[in-house]
Amino acid sequence: MQIPEYVNEFLDYCNNERGLSLKTRENYSRFLKRFLDWLEENKLSSLQPHELTLDHIQQYKNHLKQQNSARSSSKSLKQNTQNYYLIVLRVFLSYFAQRKIQSLPPEKITLDKNRSERLVRFLSSEQLERLFSMPNINTPNGLRDRAILETFFSTG
Repeated sequence: MQIPEYVNEFLDYCNNERGLSLKTRENYSRFLKRFLDWLEENKLSSLQPHELTLDHIQQYKNHLKQQNSARSSSKSLKQNTQNYYLIVLRVFLSYFAQRKIQSLPPEKITLDKNRSERLVRFLSSEQLERLFSMPNINTPNGLRDRAILETFFSTG
């Protein structure tokens, strides 16, 4: 069987055997549709699971990255979203492995790390001083507000 012929069976498996929610199934379906569309665009729709290679996966990853740069900045495909597409593809390959259908091992699909999305920015000392000086500590409410601010800051 060709890869696209397994999708509905896989989605039923996710619903019935894995107990995933209807929304998760919808997302899986949408993410796999993009992969199937890519296969079709590249004349690879006739691939069988054992014919899928790491090179194909790398080309698909590049395709997802190009989608990111081709879109407008307000609707760009973020790195995390690109990874969701790859995660669903991993689950699809896991399904093949569980059904003893020869295919690429799911762990061969690596996710890209995007450190810029997780960059934590801190307030400068001057900004902190201004923030902490805002409540009037001569009043009970101001003292309470200052304690709340310092607690928030201290606990992250």
